[in-house]
Amino acid sequence: MATKITTPELFNLSSNNTAATQLPVFTTSTRPTPTTSTVQVEYLVIGGGGAGGAWGGGGGAGGYLTNYGGSKTPLTSSVNYAIVVGEGGIKQADSGSRFAANAGEDSSIIGTGISVVANGGGGGGVLIFGSTTTEYPAQNGGSGGGASSMRNASVGGSGNTPSTTPSQGNDGGDSPAQDPNYPGGGGGGGAGSLGGDGQNSSGNYSPGNGGNGLASSITGTSVTRAGGGGGFLYGGPNIATDGGISTGGTGGGGAGGRYVSPSNGSLSSFSNAIDGEVNTGSGGGSGSANPYQSGSIKYGGSTASGGSGIVILRYPTSSSPNIKTTGSLVYTESTDGSDTVIQFTEGSGNVSFASAGIAVGEMIFNSTTEKVEYWDGFQWTMIKDEYVNNTDIFNDNSCIAYYRFNGNANDETGNYNATASNETYSATGGKGGGYISLPQNSSGIINTNDSGALAPGGTNVRSYSIWVKFQESGQYDTIWSQWRSSPTPRGTSFIIRKSNVEKIEVINYTSNTHTDYYKFTTTSTFTALNSWYNIVVSIGQSNAVTIWVNGTSVTTTGSGTGVGTINNITNPNTTIGSLSNPNTGTYGIFDEARVFNRALTNAEALILSNEF
Repeated sequence: MATKITTPELFNLSSNNTAATQLPVFTTSTRPTPTTSTVQVEYLVIGGGGAGGAWGGGGGAGGYLTNYGGSKTPLTSSVNYAIVVGEGGIKQADSGSRFAANAGEDSSIIGTGISVVANGGGGGGVLIFGSTTTEYPAQNGGSGGGASSMRNASVGGSGNTPSTTPSQGNDGGDSPAQDPNYPGGGGGGGAGSLGGDGQNSSGNYSPGNGGNGLASSITGTSVTRAGGGGGFLYGGPNIATDGGISTGGTGGGGAGGRYVSPSNGSLSSFSNAIDGEVNTGSGGGSGSANPYQSGSIKYGGSTASGGSGIVILRYPTSSSPNIKTTGSLVYTESTDGSDTVIQFTEGSGNVSFASAGIAVGEMIFNSTTEKVEYWDGFQWTMIKDEYVNNTDIFNDNSCIAYYRFNGNANDETGNYNATASNETYSATGGKGGGYISLPQNSSGIINTNDSGALAPGGTNVRSYSIWVKFQESGQYDTIWSQWRSSPTPRGTSFIIRKSNVEKIEVINYTSNTHTDYYKFTTTSTFTALNSWYNIVVSIGQSNAVTIWVNGTSVTTTGSGTGVGTINNITNPNTTIGSLSNPNTGTYGIFDEARVFNRALTNAEALILSNEF
């Protein structure tokens, strides 16, 4: 559908041009302008965790800086603030060589009125074998790395380096001298406590545990982050008294690894170190890095990477209805009471806050240009030069598939014409004219024939918009998916659905194994049957998900262990209203389904919900 715009009376959001919408008329010079506003921000900034050292100490947690619960920081609307989310230190590959452990990267938010830099966690100390036993010392950082398990006494890295007030973190644990065997490596420091010291007394060669992290409820839920990584254990000759494998600090710290001497012949007793959890800034555990292997028997475990950092901002929703980002920033947005919570989980770039005073999505007719414009939170934006084109609704070629279901399942963009089975088309009663319905016997499906191009796997960022009427309750009703368990070959990438308890769920898979998933579930329920819901979902990299229902962003909770890049597969095709398994169709009505090749904003989700 394309509607000519030459006067305000002819601008129309309906599908059949029978009911026009009168818009306010302004010139370019008289258009409403917002006043600069102050946004009172609470923040939590955590640097990337350090990697565990080889035959050494656990990685230190990234620096932990927050003003949550204290004085808020006033930021200014429409001003750019630079944000960086630090990566965790990358673990050393298993090899015969030893290298200094990688520290985590800094996380920060910097701009007018604010400069918060949470330093990366220090890498754990590394033991170097040779004619003389030396080490790469434990590194300083937000929290210090743990000391290496060397023959001579070794000291953990210093936390809160460079120094800030309040402190960013704690020191890593020390390790004593050899007596007579290798001592345990020191634990990496955590945001809340020191890393534990390694031991070497009375036959106890225990490694130090990672220092504990700190809890914060800045998102509305108490979450502990920034634990230190555990130290390394040389598990012999007396496995019964060597003290046991170290634990990572609370808040995502990785456990240390263990080497077992071939002389005790216990294959089952070695262990790999564990990575620090993603977006907690936690340190990785220490491993051996050049594990001894005899035939198929391996006697030592690998080192581990630190967890990536995070930047979280919380502010009153009334002070700024929207944000705008540039660069590679990946974020999720939610609400807690009257506040908006933004969690930046990856990348770097600028963020700016929209000014309050003009509603996001408000439309006017500009008589100077004879065009319809909408307020995106930052500026008046022309909807379309001369025409409102539903296919390219945002005038940027981001819509890569559009199914109107007016008597067929063709793609209005011409890219991916779908094939529908056991469907019924109705000419009227839809949001944009007709609609498609799938039957109660679960046999219906709409197959986009896209070979995975519309799915969010790999580096793809995808957003989905659809109007749906659910016709039954207490069932799992698929809305969009790329998922099949049978017939073979198996393929699992993502599912968007209504659950059997009437909540919207987004499930992202990191492999074709059905247990490798992470699920986002709305806290709200949607129980109205035979009522139109506009459901919009943006899925980015590293499980960045935002859900809007009828133009409003909804709060979600997360669960699962499949954190990381979404599985990128070409088979099966992306489907609407069903999984690719036989007889998994939704009993429901669908209309105006779109796929975009980028994340959407609050303003754009609102436009989609108000389009018809």
